[in-house]
Amino acid sequence: MKRKKFWVRMTVFALAAACLSLAACGAADAPPAEEKGKENGKTLAYVPLDDRPVNTDRVEYLAESLDYRLAMPDADLYATHLDNQKTNSNGTQYGDRDRLIEWLENTTADCYVISLDQMLSGGLVESRIHAEESMQDVYGLIDRMLIAVGEKPAVVFDSVIRLASTVGYNGYQLDVYNALREYGSQPRAQLEGEELTVENIVKGYPYNRDGAEIESDLDPSVVSEHFAARERKLRISEYYLAAVKEKPNVYTMFGIDDSSPKITIQSNEVRFLTERLKNGSFIGIDESAVMGVARLYRNYVGAAVSANVRYFGGGEKLPADEYDVGNLEDNIDNHLQSLGVTKSSAAELQILILTRPHDGLDKTYADAAKELIAYASECISSRKPVIVIEASERVRFARLQKLQGLLFGGPIGTVLAYSNWNTVSNSAGIALGNGISRYCYLKYGEVTDAGNEGFLKTLAFSYVKDWSYQLMRQSVVQIWIKQDLGGDTNNFYGAIQDESALNGKLTQTMNADYPLCPNRIFKQLSKSEYIVNLKTYRVAPFKKITVGNFSFPWYRTFEVRFDISFA
Repeated sequence: MKRKKFWVRMTVFALAAACLSLAACGAADAPPAEEKGKENGKTLAYVPLDDRPVNTDRVEYLAESLDYRLAMPDADLYATHLDNQKTNSNGTQYGDRDRLIEWLENTTADCYVISLDQMLSGGLVESRIHAEESMQDVYGLIDRMLIAVGEKPAVVFDSVIRLASTVGYNGYQLDVYNALREYGSQPRAQLEGEELTVENIVKGYPYNRDGAEIESDLDPSVVSEHFAARERKLRISEYYLAAVKEKPNVYTMFGIDDSSPKITIQSNEVRFLTERLKNGSFIGIDESAVMGVARLYRNYVGAAVSANVRYFGGGEKLPADEYDVGNLEDNIDNHLQSLGVTKSSAAELQILILTRPHDGLDKTYADAAKELIAYASECISSRKPVIVIEASERVRFARLQKLQGLLFGGPIGTVLAYSNWNTVSNSAGIALGNGISRYCYLKYGEVTDAGNEGFLKTLAFSYVKDWSYQLMRQSVVQIWIKQDLGGDTNNFYGAIQDESALNGKLTQTMNADYPLCPNRIFKQLSKSEYIVNLKTYRVAPFKKITVGNFSFPWYRTFEVRFDISFA
């Protein structure tokens, strides 16, 4: 949900793939017969944050890869629609919390992943502006949710409201986003001990750390609405955390949404939540569902998991990026804690992370990438499973053009997970959630054909979304949305004349021949192998994959949705 400059990140794994030899992966085998036909036998009930692919498609593929039977409400109950778009059947732009709680109460499941923003506010976007006179109905929904979950394993995730508004929602556009982000980024006085209460936090919203009122050109109604939504979220969190204090089966993830590595309006809120959080952790918001499924599965197999974490580039002590709190190393550690994973240099599992260059130089970046490549090659030769996270500084398209050709030299399918999507925190959570899950599945689970196909979808989705669209085609799409359609890239719903034709053009654009296009990626995957067993190391040939039916979630160019199928 972040506004970003139209830059792209060079994908280090496009480099890494050049140096991983097929021979290093071991002999290609089909999964052994005794591993077919079994299943986890668990039904996972899932209430999404909203209907974006990061909260639906990615989670569905991950659940499939772990042999979970995924139960989800109808999309009409949790979808978000931007301004001047169609509405849900309840007549609103956001989810239906009354029908959602009824769905949850009437759904039989073995475990749960639940978005508190969706259950109590109708989704992430609506939670940023929602306010109401009485909180009693909301508290009642929390009580009903916890009764429905009972003593079964559950991950509940919530957000710390972002610094800014949503572009194209509630009448707010980019100017309000920028102004509100700047306003929220001003340091506030930090509260401690008994002074750290909801009332005192709210009182401090308008003032800087010196107690002076923060100047702004924002309309006072925008500011007051923002403050009301923040206060509401704090009171919800206070009640919820008290309600789950004695429930060890409920693990809570707080996603710090669209933040900053500095002290901001969020800082007192995070400290307030930290003091009350007895069984949980802090990560980013858009990776929370993937992380929640991964935590449930790691607990399900009941194994202690450790990983060797290595940084390349020297920037692990630098801020992860301008939209995340803390430095990169702390960010990664928080994600590992959320999954119950410890760090060990002797571990089999390898987590390789490219950082932004500590000195800001291209040479440092390139050297770090080469070091990562060499170590990744060594790991795969030694049959050690690898997760790759691109947490590097954003770079201009020209540098990518010089380096992308190195993609097609090695088995890009041998890794357990990869991500380069959106913020560094999102990339970390998606890669670790998918990768740790796959590691546990191959090491301790009962592998099935369906689980393997789910895994292939998780990897294919990351490559097509993070490489083909985000790195290569998004800027092209933005140009023709503006020029040919005459639409706003943040919400072009009103400019659409023929949606089927528009999606057809998008599909044609995505499946054309260009560097890092899906067909080239899948051609390379067909030369690769993927790991199907870590009890006794085995690999299998990649299946033939195709993608199609591309469309625009929320009618904006931020991301695309597409179907994945096997030949």
